Amino acid sequence: MGVKNASWFVGGLLSLVWMVSWVHAQQVGPERRWPVGTENESRRVRRTSLESEKTASSDLQKIPTSDVPESPLEVEKNGFHRPLDTSSGIGENDSPPLMEEDLLGVGPFCDLCGHGANFLPDWYIDQRVTVWHHSRPRRMRTSSLGGFTTVDGDQVFYTTGVMGTRSPSFDIAAGYGATVRHYLRPARENTDLFVEGVYFGFNTWRDSSDVYATQRLSTSTGTGTATFGNLFTPYTNDRQGMFSGIGGFDRADHHQLYYESRLHNVEVNLRIVPRGRPDRIVLLPNGHWRRQCQPGIYGTYLVGIRYFSLQEQCNFLAEGETVFYNQSGQITDRVDTWGRYDVDTYNEMLGLQFGLDVKYRQCTVEWGAECKVAPCVNFAGQTSRIRASDPSTGTSFDVWLRDREDDVALLGEVSLVGYYHLRPNLSLRASWDMMWAVGVAMAPEQLKFQPTPSNQVNTNGVVFYQGLSLGLIWMR
Repeated sequence: MGVKNASWFVGGLLSLVWMVSWVHAQQVGPERRWPVGTENESRRVRRTSLESEKTASSDLQKIPTSDVPESPLEVEKNGFHRPLDTSSGIGENDSPPLMEEDLLGVGPFCDLCGHGANFLPDWYIDQRVTVWHHSRPRRMRTSSLGGFTTVDGDQVFYTTGVMGTRSPSFDIAAGYGATVRHYLRPARENTDLFVEGVYFGFNTWRDSSDVYATQRLSTSTGTGTATFGNLFTPYTNDRQGMFSGIGGFDRADHHQLYYESRLHNVEVNLRIVPRGRPDRIVLLPNGHWRRQCQPGIYGTYLVGIRYFSLQEQCNFLAEGETVFYNQSGQITDRVDTWGRYDVDTYNEMLGLQFGLDVKYRQCTVEWGAECKVAPCVNFAGQTSRIRASDPSTGTSFDVWLRDREDDVALLGEVSLVGYYHLRPNLSLRASWDMMWAVGVAMAPEQLKFQPTPSNQVNTNGVVFYQGLSLGLIWMR
């Protein structure tokens, strides 16, 4: 299965998961407050650690009890809540004692946003649309206009650049992204572990640039004259004259440069989430108690494996016509010339990834930054085909160049992100994303206008992506 087919398969599968998740989300009522049932607590409230999990169930019933607190400060003390002293002892077959929040009518989550210190979703699904811009490659001339000027009474040939590898200018391209995260277990040092899969891609940038001859140059022949266009490539050396190049590419009437780029990204990460500060339990003026999450700065860490695929295509086309005249000025022959330089490159990057997220939370709103870096091994390669035909000069060839190289590359990603919680299980996400890929093979940078080009792949390219991402998050 090719990369393109596999990407469509992954996208379809994630879309199916999203549809099922959306249908399930409709079962959650319109209330902004989470229910306080035993089923909800068993699924979503986890305030244990590896050490606490080792405690036997019979020992849990021996925890000393206390009275109902008279102020919220007593409820928040030590970050947990202790049961009431309703009897001198609890039998082994009795149910666990009620928590103070239950007696006060307070649920396990924030009454305003449905989140808080106890909110640890089993499943987290984020689907988004990415609208990104692609940077341009390094500057290299591909086309020049030729002409003659007088220097010290002599006619001297010269060329002026009119088109290069930076002439095609990409517009923004839309793509698709998804993150699926699942809760694993509590960890040491008061943290929780999640496993997540990330995909984004389907962005395809393409553009072309054209340039045309501005005049026709002429030269003498044995029986008259011949005229042709004044478009030249780097094959032509100014000092050696206008016939120092390669027929089909040089002395042309039209040059075109086409550039296309596609990307796909897959990640599998282990995310470490430190637990935040405990929620506040506030007594309202009407005498009711309410749980509120505490605003502040929160962070998470991740480590994982990242795969990044960058495939590019560059096509240079030259077309021309040489017209022959006799000594009387009559046309005796017309010869079509053409040249084509096709380049395809691929970059398959694989490496370890490390990341850090820092966000400020203000109940229903969160904003912050997400950073990732991945040193990779780049399995890069290029395939070039150079063809030309010019019957007037006897030029005709078809050359293939292939090469692959395993080199070191680096991926870096920074996102400025914001969240708005519509409901406890539904949030909006918006971010401005920036990503760098260093040490890649870019198709335009493989062009080598040399009489005997080498087939070595150039892997010192740098690509920069930036743009907007808009998404919807569902949690369960």
